[in-house]
Amino acid sequence: MNPANRLPIVAILLCVLLGLLLLLWSLLGQAPERNVSQALFDPLVVTTIPEELRPTLDPEMAQEVALEPTPEVTPTPRQYEAAPDGVFTFLLLGVDRRSDQAGLPAKTDAIMLVRVDFDRKNASIISIPRDLWIPIADLNYYDIYNQRINAAYYFGEKYQMPGGGIAILRKTILQNYGIYVDRYMLINFEALVEVVDALGGIEVYVHKDIYDWAMPLNDYDYMEFSLDQGWHDMDGITALRYARTRHQDSDTERVKRQQDVLMAIYNKALKANTITRIPELFEILSGSYETDITPAEAIWFAKNADGLTQEDVWRYSIDQTMVVGHVTGGGAHVWLPKEEPINALFAEFAKRKE
Repeated sequence: MNPANRLPIVAILLCVLLGLLLLLWSLLGQAPERNVSQALFDPLVVTTIPEELRPTLDPEMAQEVALEPTPEVTPTPRQYEAAPDGVFTFLLLGVDRRSDQAGLPAKTDAIMLVRVDFDRKNASIISIPRDLWIPIADLNYYDIYNQRINAAYYFGEKYQMPGGGIAILRKTILQNYGIYVDRYMLINFEALVEVVDALGGIEVYVHKDIYDWAMPLNDYDYMEFSLDQGWHDMDGITALRYARTRHQDSDTERVKRQQDVLMAIYNKALKANTITRIPELFEILSGSYETDITPAEAIWFAKNADGLTQEDVWRYSIDQTMVVGHVTGGGAHVWLPKEEPINALFAEFAKRKE
Protein backbone atom coordinates (compact mmCIF):
# COMPACT_ATOMS: atom_id res chain seq x y z
CA MET A 1 0.00 0.00 0.00
CA ASN A 2 1.52 3.27 -1.06
CA PRO A 3 -0.38 6.12 0.46
CA ALA A 4 0.42 10.02 5.25
CA ASN A 5 -0.79 12.70 6.92
CA ARG A 6 1.44 15.28 6.27
CA LEU A 7 4.19 17.73 6.45
CA PRO A 8 7.46 16.42 4.93
CA ILE A 9 9.25 16.72 8.23
CA VAL A 10 11.36 13.61 7.90
CA ALA A 11 13.09 14.93 4.81
CA ILE A 12 13.97 18.12 6.62
CA LEU A 13 15.28 16.04 9.48
CA LEU A 14 17.34 13.89 7.12
CA CYS A 15 18.81 16.99 5.50
CA VAL A 16 19.91 18.22 8.91
CA LEU A 17 21.26 14.81 9.88
CA LEU A 18 23.20 14.51 6.63
CA GLY A 19 24.72 17.91 7.20
CA LEU A 20 25.72 17.05 10.72
CA LEU A 21 27.38 13.90 9.47
CA LEU A 22 29.37 15.67 6.78
CA LEU A 23 30.34 18.57 9.00
CA LEU A 24 31.26 16.42 12.01
CA TRP A 25 32.54 13.28 10.32
CA SER A 26 35.55 13.15 12.61
CA LEU A 27 33.31 12.78 15.68
CA LEU A 28 32.03 9.41 16.89
CA GLY A 29 28.25 9.19 16.91
CA GLN A 30 26.54 7.79 19.98
CA ALA A 31 24.06 4.95 19.43
CA PRO A 32 20.67 5.93 20.90
CA GLU A 33 19.30 4.08 23.89
CA ARG A 34 15.72 2.85 24.06
CA ASN A 35 14.44 3.78 27.52
CA VAL A 36 10.86 2.55 27.71
CA SER A 37 8.95 3.95 30.68
CA GLN A 38 6.78 1.37 32.45
CA ALA A 39 4.08 4.02 32.86
CA LEU A 40 3.42 3.81 29.13
CA PHE A 41 2.02 0.32 29.60
CA ASP A 42 -0.65 1.17 32.15
CA PRO A 43 -4.01 -0.08 30.81
CA LEU A 44 -5.85 2.34 28.55
CA VAL A 45 -8.93 3.58 30.38
CA VAL A 46 -11.89 3.55 28.01
CA THR A 47 -14.91 5.27 29.44
CA THR A 48 -18.36 5.89 27.99
CA ILE A 49 -18.18 8.90 25.70
CA PRO A 50 -19.87 11.94 27.30
CA GLU A 51 -23.11 12.84 25.57
CA GLU A 52 -21.72 16.05 24.12
CA LEU A 53 -18.81 14.14 22.55
CA ARG A 54 -20.84 11.28 21.12
CA PRO A 55 -20.54 11.17 17.32
CA THR A 56 -23.74 11.04 15.29
CA LEU A 57 -23.98 9.73 11.75
CA ASP A 58 -23.36 12.28 9.02
CA PRO A 59 -25.45 11.22 5.98
CA GLU A 60 -23.11 12.96 3.53
CA MET A 61 -20.00 11.20 4.83
CA ALA A 62 -21.46 7.84 5.82
CA GLN A 63 -19.86 4.75 4.35
CA GLU A 64 -21.69 1.60 3.27
CA VAL A 65 -21.50 -0.11 6.66
CA ALA A 66 -24.03 -0.86 9.37
CA LEU A 67 -23.46 1.25 12.48
CA GLU A 68 -25.09 1.78 15.82
CA PRO A 69 -26.54 5.31 16.15
CA THR A 70 -23.92 6.29 18.77
CA PRO A 71 -20.94 3.94 18.42
CA GLU A 72 -18.19 4.04 21.01
CA VAL A 73 -14.52 3.73 20.06
CA THR A 74 -13.17 0.98 22.34
CA PRO A 75 -10.12 -0.60 20.73
CA THR A 76 -8.68 -3.90 21.85
CA PRO A 77 -5.70 -3.24 24.17
CA ARG A 78 -2.48 -3.35 22.19
CA GLN A 79 0.48 -5.52 23.08
CA TYR A 80 3.86 -3.84 22.80
CA GLU A 81 6.65 -5.84 21.18
CA ALA A 82 10.11 -4.37 21.54
CA ALA A 83 11.67 -3.42 18.23
CA PRO A 84 14.83 -5.31 17.24
CA ASP A 85 18.19 -3.66 17.82
CA GLY A 86 18.95 -1.26 15.00
CA VAL A 87 15.26 -0.43 14.41
CA PHE A 88 13.95 2.94 15.58
CA THR A 89 10.56 4.63 15.24
CA PHE A 90 10.34 8.39 14.80
CA LEU A 91 7.20 10.48 15.33
CA LEU A 92 7.09 13.40 12.90
CA LEU A 93 4.63 16.18 13.60
CA GLY A 94 3.56 19.33 11.78
CA VAL A 95 1.76 22.17 13.52
CA ASP A 96 -0.02 25.13 11.99
CA ARG A 97 1.09 27.83 14.44
CA ARG A 98 0.83 31.29 12.90
CA SER A 99 2.83 34.33 13.93
CA ASP A 100 0.04 35.64 16.19
CA GLN A 101 -0.19 32.26 17.98
CA ALA A 102 3.39 32.02 19.25
CA GLY A 103 3.55 30.25 22.61
CA LEU A 104 -0.01 28.92 22.40
CA PRO A 105 -0.88 25.18 22.33
CA ALA A 106 -1.30 23.88 18.80
CA LYS A 107 -2.92 20.87 17.17
CA THR A 108 -0.70 18.47 15.26
CA ASP A 109 -2.31 18.61 11.83
CA ALA A 110 0.38 16.35 10.35
CA ILE A 111 1.17 13.03 12.05
CA MET A 112 3.62 10.50 10.60
CA LEU A 113 5.46 7.54 12.02
CA VAL A 114 8.74 6.58 10.34
CA ARG A 115 10.27 3.24 11.28
CA VAL A 116 13.89 2.93 10.12
CA ASP A 117 15.78 -0.35 10.07
CA PHE A 118 19.38 0.86 10.14
CA ASP A 119 20.75 -2.68 9.88
CA ARG A 120 18.78 -3.71 6.79
CA LYS A 121 18.73 -0.22 5.26
CA ASN A 122 14.99 0.21 4.75
CA ALA A 123 12.18 2.26 6.21
CA SER A 124 8.39 2.33 6.54
CA ILE A 125 6.20 5.44 6.72
CA ILE A 126 2.62 5.54 7.95
CA SER A 127 0.42 8.62 8.09
CA ILE A 128 -2.45 9.07 10.51
CA PRO A 129 -5.36 11.36 9.52
CA ARG A 130 -5.72 14.23 11.94
CA ASP A 131 -9.49 13.67 12.25
CA LEU A 132 -9.22 10.05 13.42
CA TRP A 133 -11.50 9.75 16.49
CA ILE A 134 -9.80 7.56 19.10
CA PRO A 135 -9.35 7.22 22.89
CA ILE A 136 -6.84 9.75 24.19
CA ALA A 137 -4.56 8.68 27.04
CA ASP A 138 -4.49 10.19 30.54
CA LEU A 139 -7.02 13.03 30.11
CA ASN A 140 -9.99 11.49 31.95
CA TYR A 141 -9.66 14.05 34.76
CA TYR A 142 -10.60 16.72 32.22
CA ASP A 143 -13.52 14.64 30.88
CA ILE A 144 -11.62 14.00 27.66
CA TYR A 145 -11.96 10.38 26.58
CA ASN A 146 -12.36 10.07 22.82
CA GLN A 147 -11.13 12.91 20.61
CA ARG A 148 -9.45 13.62 17.30
CA ILE A 149 -5.90 12.32 17.43
CA ASN A 150 -4.57 15.76 16.49
CA ALA A 151 -5.95 17.12 19.78
CA ALA A 152 -3.80 14.83 21.98
CA TYR A 153 -0.75 17.08 21.78
CA TYR A 154 -2.89 20.20 22.15
CA PHE A 155 -4.59 19.08 25.37
CA GLY A 156 -1.33 17.77 26.82
CA GLU A 157 0.16 21.23 26.36
CA LYS A 158 -2.95 23.12 27.44
CA TYR A 159 -3.30 21.24 30.73
CA GLN A 160 0.48 21.07 31.30
CA MET A 161 0.49 17.30 31.62
CA PRO A 162 3.73 15.59 32.74
CA GLY A 163 5.95 15.40 29.66
CA GLY A 164 3.66 17.83 27.83
CA GLY A 165 1.69 17.19 24.69
CA ILE A 166 4.27 14.87 23.18
CA ALA A 167 3.96 12.46 26.14
CA ILE A 168 0.17 12.28 25.74
CA LEU A 169 0.42 11.67 22.00
CA ARG A 170 3.17 9.07 22.40
CA LYS A 171 1.12 7.15 24.95
CA THR A 172 -2.04 7.44 22.85
CA ILE A 173 -0.24 5.91 19.84
CA LEU A 174 1.25 3.13 21.95
CA GLN A 175 -1.99 2.19 23.67
CA ASN A 176 -4.07 2.27 20.49
CA TYR A 177 -1.62 0.75 18.01
CA GLY A 178 1.19 -0.91 20.00
CA ILE A 179 3.88 1.32 18.43
CA TYR A 180 6.52 2.72 20.78
CA VAL A 181 7.98 6.06 19.65
CA ASP A 182 11.75 6.28 20.19
CA ARG A 183 12.27 9.89 19.12
CA TYR A 184 10.14 12.75 17.82
CA MET A 185 10.44 15.94 15.82
CA LEU A 186 7.84 18.70 15.63
CA ILE A 187 8.04 21.54 13.12
CA ASN A 188 5.94 24.53 12.15
CA PHE A 189 4.35 24.27 8.69
CA GLU A 190 5.74 27.61 7.56
CA ALA A 191 9.34 26.36 7.84
CA LEU A 192 8.56 23.99 4.94
CA VAL A 193 8.35 26.91 2.52
CA GLU A 194 11.83 28.17 3.29
CA VAL A 195 13.41 24.71 3.34
CA VAL A 196 12.02 23.76 -0.09
CA ASP A 197 13.18 27.08 -1.51
CA ALA A 198 16.63 26.59 0.05
CA LEU A 199 16.86 23.26 -1.80
CA GLY A 200 16.00 24.99 -5.07
CA GLY A 201 12.46 23.59 -5.28
CA ILE A 202 11.22 20.02 -5.67
CA GLU A 203 9.67 17.90 -8.43
CA VAL A 204 6.32 16.32 -7.52
CA TYR A 205 3.94 14.17 -9.56
CA VAL A 206 0.30 15.28 -9.09
CA HIS A 207 -1.82 12.15 -9.50
CA LYS A 208 -5.09 13.94 -10.34
CA ASP A 209 -6.31 17.46 -11.09
CA ILE A 210 -6.50 19.61 -7.97
CA TYR A 211 -9.00 22.40 -7.42
CA ASP A 212 -9.44 23.81 -3.93
CA TRP A 213 -11.92 26.66 -3.74
CA ALA A 214 -11.01 27.57 -0.14
CA MET A 215 -7.29 27.19 0.51
CA PRO A 216 -6.59 28.83 3.90
CA LEU A 217 -3.99 31.59 4.08
CA ASN A 218 -1.95 32.84 7.01
CA ASP A 219 -4.07 35.96 7.39
CA TYR A 220 -7.18 33.79 7.94
CA ASP A 221 -8.40 34.56 4.43
CA TYR A 222 -8.86 32.02 1.61
CA MET A 223 -7.82 31.61 -2.03
CA GLU A 224 -8.45 29.30 -4.96
CA PHE A 225 -5.71 26.75 -5.62
CA SER A 226 -5.41 24.45 -8.62
CA LEU A 227 -2.89 22.09 -10.22
CA ASP A 228 -3.20 19.89 -13.32
CA GLN A 229 -2.32 16.21 -13.22
CA GLY A 230 1.31 15.52 -14.08
CA TRP A 231 4.82 16.52 -13.01
CA HIS A 232 5.34 19.93 -11.40
CA ASP A 233 8.40 21.87 -10.30
CA MET A 234 7.21 23.31 -6.98
CA ASP A 235 8.62 26.15 -4.95
CA GLY A 236 8.08 26.21 -1.20
CA ILE A 237 4.68 27.90 -1.12
CA THR A 238 3.28 25.61 -3.83
CA ALA A 239 4.58 22.52 -2.03
CA LEU A 240 2.97 23.70 1.22
CA ARG A 241 -0.37 24.34 -0.48
CA TYR A 242 -0.28 20.97 -2.23
CA ALA A 243 0.49 19.25 1.08
CA ARG A 244 -2.40 21.03 2.82
CA THR A 245 -5.21 21.01 0.26
CA ARG A 246 -8.13 18.69 0.96
CA HIS A 247 -11.43 20.31 -0.04
CA GLN A 248 -11.61 18.51 -3.40
CA ASP A 249 -11.45 15.11 -1.69
CA SER A 250 -10.63 14.40 1.97
CA ASP A 251 -8.07 14.37 4.74
CA THR A 252 -7.22 10.72 3.99
CA GLU A 253 -6.23 11.76 0.45
CA ARG A 254 -4.28 14.74 1.71
CA VAL A 255 -1.95 12.51 3.70
CA LYS A 256 -0.98 10.71 0.50
CA ARG A 257 -0.05 14.04 -1.10
CA GLN A 258 2.04 14.89 1.94
CA GLN A 259 3.96 11.65 1.54
CA ASP A 260 4.59 12.58 -2.11
CA VAL A 261 6.03 15.93 -1.01
CA LEU A 262 8.06 14.22 1.68
CA MET A 263 9.69 11.84 -0.79
CA ALA A 264 10.29 14.67 -3.28
CA ILE A 265 12.22 16.62 -0.63
CA TYR A 266 14.20 13.53 0.31
CA ASN A 267 15.09 12.86 -3.34
CA LYS A 268 16.15 16.48 -3.87
CA ALA A 269 18.25 16.43 -0.71
CA LEU A 270 20.08 13.36 -2.00
CA LYS A 271 20.79 14.97 -5.37
CA ALA A 272 21.52 18.52 -4.27
CA ASN A 273 24.77 19.77 -2.83
CA THR A 274 23.12 19.85 0.59
CA ILE A 275 26.33 20.55 2.46
CA THR A 276 26.50 24.11 1.12
CA ARG A 277 22.99 24.79 2.40
CA ILE A 278 23.35 23.43 5.93
CA PRO A 279 23.96 26.85 7.56
CA GLU A 280 20.91 28.22 5.73
CA LEU A 281 18.75 25.27 6.79
CA PHE A 282 19.78 25.66 10.42
CA GLU A 283 18.97 29.37 10.21
CA ILE A 284 15.55 28.60 8.73
CA LEU A 285 14.67 25.96 11.31
CA SER A 286 15.82 28.01 14.28
CA GLY A 287 12.84 28.44 16.59
CA SER A 288 10.58 26.44 14.27
CA TYR A 289 11.10 22.94 15.60
CA GLU A 290 11.55 20.85 18.74
CA THR A 291 13.02 17.38 19.09
CA ASP A 292 14.50 14.97 21.62
CA ILE A 293 17.23 13.83 19.19
CA THR A 294 20.64 14.79 20.55
CA PRO A 295 23.50 15.93 18.25
CA ALA A 296 25.41 12.71 18.97
CA GLU A 297 22.34 10.64 18.06
CA ALA A 298 21.84 12.69 14.90
CA ILE A 299 25.33 11.77 13.76
CA TRP A 300 24.69 8.09 14.51
CA PHE A 301 21.38 8.10 12.62
CA ALA A 302 22.92 9.85 9.61
CA LYS A 303 25.94 7.56 9.46
CA ASN A 304 23.86 4.39 9.74
CA ALA A 305 21.20 5.52 7.25
CA ASP A 306 23.81 5.86 4.50
CA GLY A 307 22.66 3.93 1.43
CA LEU A 308 18.92 4.12 2.13
CA THR A 309 17.09 5.22 -1.04
CA GLN A 310 13.49 5.90 -2.06
CA GLU A 311 13.19 2.34 -3.36
CA ASP A 312 13.85 1.11 0.20
CA VAL A 313 10.84 2.94 1.67
CA TRP A 314 7.43 1.31 2.23
CA ARG A 315 4.55 3.79 2.39
CA TYR A 316 1.24 3.28 4.22
CA SER A 317 -1.76 5.42 5.17
CA ILE A 318 -5.18 5.03 6.71
CA ASP A 319 -7.60 5.54 3.83
CA GLN A 320 -11.38 5.88 3.56
CA THR A 321 -11.95 2.13 3.38
CA MET A 322 -10.71 1.91 6.98
CA VAL A 323 -12.89 4.63 8.53
CA VAL A 324 -16.48 5.78 8.76
CA GLY A 325 -17.38 9.45 8.47
CA HIS A 326 -19.37 11.01 11.33
CA VAL A 327 -20.16 14.37 12.84
CA THR A 328 -19.82 14.93 16.58
CA GLY A 329 -22.56 16.46 18.67
CA GLY A 330 -20.70 19.75 18.33
CA GLY A 331 -20.73 19.53 14.52
CA ALA A 332 -17.10 18.46 13.96
CA HIS A 333 -16.42 16.05 11.09
CA VAL A 334 -14.39 13.06 12.30
CA TRP A 335 -13.37 9.56 11.18
CA LEU A 336 -14.41 6.57 13.27
CA PRO A 337 -11.82 3.80 12.82
CA LYS A 338 -12.56 0.26 11.65
CA GLU A 339 -10.39 -1.68 14.05
CA GLU A 340 -9.57 -4.77 11.97
CA PRO A 341 -8.11 -3.15 8.83
CA ILE A 342 -6.29 -0.45 10.80
CA ASN A 343 -4.70 -3.01 13.11
CA ALA A 344 -3.61 -5.02 10.07
CA LEU A 345 -2.11 -1.88 8.52
CA PHE A 346 -0.07 -1.07 11.63
CA ALA A 347 1.08 -4.68 11.87
CA GLU A 348 2.36 -4.49 8.29
CA PHE A 349 4.02 -1.14 9.02
CA ALA A 350 5.81 -2.58 12.06
CA LYS A 351 6.85 -5.83 10.38
CA ARG A 352 10.56 -6.08 9.72
CA LYS A 353 11.29 -5.98 6.00
CA GLU A 354 13.96 -8.00 4.21
